[in-house]
Amino acid sequence: MSFGPRRVALRTVMVLIQMLIGLTVPNFDKILNLIGGSLITLCTFVLPPVMYIRLVEDGSNKHWPQRTIPLWEKVYLIEIICVGLCGGILSTITAAHDLINPTGDGDKSCFSSFSKCS
Repeated sequence: MSFGPRRVALRTVMVLIQMLIGLTVPNFDKILNLIGGSLITLCTFVLPPVMYIRLVEDGSNKHWPQRTIPLWEKVYLIEIICVGLCGGILSTITAAHDLINPTGDGDKSCFSSFSKCS
């Protein structure tokens, strides 16, 4: 991509969005809790067992050896998925609640009616 007006506009918009997020959420740990509660839980607890089950049950490639998952292992994988989903949903709800309803004075954004930007 060559240097031009589109590149300048894109970078300007990205910096403005980052500034808006920084002013809206003064404590970045709230954003990290939201990301950790949703995405990290999916990437560690939910998606690996789902992909493993789908790969083992996939019969489209005839060059792969035919495999089966024992019942005890399938129950264990489904249990991991359920625990991960429950924990991820609860932590995402808690993080979203903390983000929407700040509790301390330092948690309020610059756009709150009674707070000042420093």
